[in-house]
Amino acid sequence: MELPVVVVLEGQGREGADESDEGGVEVVHAPAEGDDTIVSIAAAHRGVVVVPADRKLTTRLRAVDAEVVSPLWLLNWLGNPRASPVSRSVCLPSLGILEPVAPGRARPGA
Repeated sequence: MELPVVVVLEGQGREGADESDEGGVEVVHAPAEGDDTIVSIAAAHRGVVVVPADRKLTTRLRAVDAEVVSPLWLLNWLGNPRASPVSRSVCLPSLGILEPVAPGRARPGA
Protein backbone atom coordinates (compact mmCIF):
# COMPACT_ATOMS: atom_id res chain seq x y z
CA MET A 1 0.00 0.00 0.00
CA GLU A 2 1.58 3.29 -1.10
CA LEU A 3 1.00 6.16 1.28
CA PRO A 4 1.76 9.77 0.31
CA VAL A 5 2.38 10.82 3.94
CA VAL A 6 2.44 8.93 7.25
CA VAL A 7 2.73 10.74 10.57
CA VAL A 8 3.66 8.56 13.55
CA LEU A 9 2.66 9.83 16.98
CA GLU A 10 3.95 8.31 20.19
CA GLY A 11 3.38 8.81 23.92
CA GLN A 12 1.44 11.95 24.81
CA GLY A 13 1.62 13.05 21.16
CA ARG A 14 -1.12 10.49 20.43
CA GLU A 15 -3.54 12.78 22.23
CA GLY A 16 -3.01 15.43 19.54
CA ALA A 17 -4.75 13.56 16.73
CA ASP A 18 -6.89 10.48 16.26
CA GLU A 19 -5.65 7.72 14.00
CA SER A 20 -7.00 8.44 10.56
CA ASP A 21 -6.32 8.37 6.84
CA GLU A 22 -7.67 11.50 5.20
CA GLY A 23 -6.59 13.57 2.24
CA GLY A 24 -3.43 11.55 1.65
CA VAL A 25 -2.20 11.88 5.24
CA GLU A 26 -2.32 8.85 7.51
CA VAL A 27 -1.92 9.36 11.25
CA VAL A 28 -0.61 6.28 13.07
CA HIS A 29 -0.37 5.86 16.86
CA ALA A 30 2.74 3.93 17.84
CA PRO A 31 1.71 1.22 20.31
CA ALA A 32 4.96 1.60 22.24
CA GLU A 33 8.25 2.96 20.90
CA GLY A 34 7.63 5.37 18.01
CA ASP A 35 11.05 4.70 16.50
CA ASP A 36 10.19 1.01 16.04
CA THR A 37 6.97 1.94 14.24
CA ILE A 38 8.74 4.42 11.96
CA VAL A 39 11.46 1.91 11.03
CA SER A 40 8.84 -0.78 10.37
CA ILE A 41 6.84 1.50 8.06
CA ALA A 42 10.00 2.67 6.25
CA ALA A 43 11.15 -0.92 5.71
CA ALA A 44 7.78 -1.82 4.19
CA HIS A 45 7.59 1.20 1.85
CA ARG A 46 10.53 1.57 -0.49
CA GLY A 47 11.16 4.95 -2.09
CA VAL A 48 10.20 7.03 0.92
CA VAL A 49 11.86 10.00 2.52
CA VAL A 50 11.88 10.01 6.33
CA VAL A 51 12.30 13.14 8.46
CA PRO A 52 13.68 12.18 11.88
CA ALA A 53 15.30 14.49 14.41
CA ASP A 54 17.18 11.71 16.20
CA ARG A 55 20.60 10.28 15.30
CA LYS A 56 19.86 6.74 16.53
CA LEU A 57 16.67 6.64 14.50
CA THR A 58 18.53 7.99 11.46
CA THR A 59 21.05 5.14 11.75
CA ARG A 60 18.26 2.55 12.01
CA LEU A 61 16.44 4.02 9.02
CA ARG A 62 19.54 4.00 6.84
CA ALA A 63 20.01 0.32 7.78
CA VAL A 64 16.67 -0.44 6.07
CA ASP A 65 17.66 1.68 3.04
CA ALA A 66 15.31 4.58 3.80
CA GLU A 67 16.34 8.01 2.58
CA VAL A 68 16.72 10.39 5.50
CA VAL A 69 16.49 14.19 5.45
CA SER A 70 16.70 16.71 8.27
CA PRO A 71 13.79 18.65 9.76
CA LEU A 72 15.41 21.83 8.39
CA TRP A 73 15.35 20.35 4.86
CA LEU A 74 11.64 19.59 5.27
CA LEU A 75 10.84 23.07 6.57
CA ASN A 76 12.72 24.64 3.66
CA TRP A 77 11.00 22.27 1.20
CA LEU A 78 7.68 23.40 2.64
CA GLY A 79 8.72 27.04 2.11
CA ASN A 80 9.38 28.00 5.71
CA PRO A 81 13.08 28.92 5.90
CA ARG A 82 12.49 31.26 8.85
CA ALA A 83 11.56 28.50 11.31
CA SER A 84 13.74 28.72 14.39
CA PRO A 85 15.98 25.86 15.54
CA VAL A 86 14.08 25.82 18.85
CA SER A 87 10.71 25.25 17.18
CA ARG A 88 12.19 22.44 15.06
CA SER A 89 13.58 20.60 18.05
CA VAL A 90 10.34 20.93 20.01
CA CYS A 91 7.90 20.09 17.22
CA LEU A 92 9.56 17.35 15.21
CA PRO A 93 11.43 14.81 17.37
CA SER A 94 8.46 12.51 17.93
CA LEU A 95 7.12 12.72 14.39
CA GLY A 96 8.17 10.40 11.62
CA ILE A 97 7.01 11.65 8.28
CA LEU A 98 7.39 9.41 5.27
CA GLU A 99 6.77 10.81 1.85
CA PRO A 100 7.64 9.76 -1.69
CA VAL A 101 9.55 12.57 -3.36
CA ALA A 102 7.20 14.43 -5.68
CA PRO A 103 8.21 14.97 -9.31
CA GLY A 104 10.10 18.24 -9.62
CA ARG A 105 11.24 18.24 -5.99
CA ALA A 106 14.95 17.61 -5.60
CA ARG A 107 16.15 15.08 -3.10
CA PRO A 108 18.84 16.28 -0.71
CA GLY A 109 22.25 16.20 -2.32
CA ALA A 110 20.74 15.91 -5.80
